[in-house]
Amino acid sequence: RREDARRFLDGSSRGTFNFVNFADFAAGLVNTSTFRYGQTIRYWRRYPWDVYWQDQYRVKDNLTINYGVRYEYPSAIGQTRKNATNFIPGVGPVLLDSNQLLQIDPTKRGLASFVLTSSPVTLSQSGVNLDRNNFAPVIGVAYTPRFARALFGNDRSVIRLGFRVGYDDIFNNIPANMGLNAPYTLTTTQTANVTQPGKFAWPVGFDQTVPLVSNVGRQGPGTPTSGLLTFNAEDPNLRSAYLYQYNLGIHRRLFGDLSVEDHYQGWTGHKLGTFLDQNQPLVIDRDPNVRGNQAPNEQVFPYPTVSTVSTGVDNGNSNYNGVVLTTKYLGRKGVFLQASYTFGKSIDYASAFFGSSGERTGVSDVNNIKAERGPSSFDIRHRAVITYVIDLPAGPGHRLFGWDNAISRQVFGGWQISG
Repeated sequence: RREDARRFLDGSSRGTFNFVNFADFAAGLVNTSTFRYGQTIRYWRRYPWDVYWQDQYRVKDNLTINYGVRYEYPSAIGQTRKNATNFIPGVGPVLLDSNQLLQIDPTKRGLASFVLTSSPVTLSQSGVNLDRNNFAPVIGVAYTPRFARALFGNDRSVIRLGFRVGYDDIFNNIPANMGLNAPYTLTTTQTANVTQPGKFAWPVGFDQTVPLVSNVGRQGPGTPTSGLLTFNAEDPNLRSAYLYQYNLGIHRRLFGDLSVEDHYQGWTGHKLGTFLDQNQPLVIDRDPNVRGNQAPNEQVFPYPTVSTVSTGVDNGNSNYNGVVLTTKYLGRKGVFLQASYTFGKSIDYASAFFGSSGERTGVSDVNNIKAERGPSSFDIRHRAVITYVIDLPAGPGHRLFGWDNAISRQVFGGWQISG
C-alpha cells in the first residue's frame, strides 16, 4: 500500500518572544526570542506491505496445534521533495537523496555560514538503509490431558502454550523531524545576558546574521568551541523493534460453572528505540569538585561546529515476566464474576521513544547505556481486578415488566449492571 504524510511544523517560523513583565513588553524589551527561517511543510511517502500464512492441525481430539508465519516489509519513509538532512555518524549532516555534506563556516554569520561540499556517503530519499528481514513465526498448542484424572478431571482441563515474534513500526516522528534541519531551516535564539548583554529590542530577535559557532579558536578549560545549530537524526541502520512473546497456562473447570486459570506470561523486547546525542562532549576532568563545563575542566565536542544531535537509535531492550491467577463464575441466571491477580515485573532501558511519565527522553550518557536499565515506567508489581456482569430480572421472561410484546422487549429487556 502507499502511505503519504504531510507534516507542518512551523512552530516558531514567525518568531516567539518572551518578556519578564508587561512593562518590558510595553517598552519593547525582549528577554528571550526564537526565530526560524524557512518553511517546514514536508512530504513523506512509503510503500509498506506484509503477507502471512497460518494453519491449524488437529493431531488428536485432545491436541490441537496452530502455527504460521508473517513477513513484514515496513519500507522506509522517504522525502519526496528532497528537503531534509540526516546526520551520519563520523561524517556529519548529509542532505537526503544526495552526497552533499553541510558544513558550517565559523568565520561567517547566519545563512552565509552554510557551505555544501562532497560527502563520502550518498543518501537515499529516506536517508537510511532498508530493513528486509522481518519474519515473524507463531505457534500455539492446546492440550486436554487424559491422565491423572484426580488432578485434571475428566476432560475438564486444558493446557495451553504459545510463542510468537512480533514487530513494531518505527515512529514516523523520528524520520520526519529530519525535515527541521539546516540548510532548509535556520533557527536562532537570543537570550538576555547570554547572547546579548541585556534585554534587547524586537529587531534583534529577527536578526539571524549571528555567529553559528561560539568560542572559535578559544577551545580550552571552561570555553569549549561549540555550535548553536541542533540536528534531528536517524541511525542509518535503524531496525524495526521486535519481541519474543511466550506463555504457558492451564485452565481447570472445577465444578458447575466455576473454573480457575493459572498462566505464566513473558516477553523480551529487542531493538527498542531510544535517543542519544551524537555530539555528547568528552569531559577532561581536572578537578572533580567543580562541574564538568567549568574550568579547569574542559569539554571537547566531537562535532564542534554544531550543537545537540538528537539521534533515534535501536539500542534498547526489555523483558517482562509475570504470573496471572484467574477465577471465573458463569451462573445460569445471568451472573458473571471474574477475579484475577497478576504478579509481574517489567525492566527496560527506555519505556518509550520520547520518554514517558517519570523519565527523561534519551540516555544520560551515550558511553554507558547499561546505566539506563531499570523498572519500566509502567511497571506494576501487583495487580488485582474483580469484574462482574449481572442481568437485571426485568422484561420478558421475568416477573417484573414481563409482558412479551415489542415494547416490553425494547424498553425493559436486556438490561445489565456491570463493574
